[in-house]
Amino acid sequence: MAINVTILDGILQQDATKRGENGPLALNIKHEGRLITPRSGGAPFYKSHYMNVACWGSLRDEWDHLKEGDYVIVQGEQEWNSYEDADGVKKGSLQLSAHSITGRGKDGKVKAGEAAAAQPAEEPVSEVSDEDIPF
Repeated sequence: MAINVTILDGILQQDATKRGENGPLALNIKHEGRLITPRSGGAPFYKSHYMNVACWGSLRDEWDHLKEGDYVIVQGEQEWNSYEDADGVKKGSLQLSAHSITGRGKDGKVKAGEAAAAQPAEEPVSEVSDEDIPF
């Protein structure tokens, strides 16, 4: 079991799109994160967070029907990508590499889909001792 697992729910901000013939299925999700209460006494509001999600393998073809406004729950690993923009400035972005998705299937019914195992199963973790804990 991976430690770096994130579960994100939210609304798609655009239709799901395939990036090239062998690229991932790209999802852009808006998540209503946390309630912010301004110190100035203004009205509380929710701060939205946006996350790009990459779906590979069986998830790529199984969920390509998703449309803007669909509600989904995605479980996966966070990945940091770095790149250079047109001016040569190095930038980075965070995305979620999906392991499973729950949402409305092509038939309109709620369903869950998981990616086929792309890597061999990890070895089981042996017992954790007090020396293994850093605090």
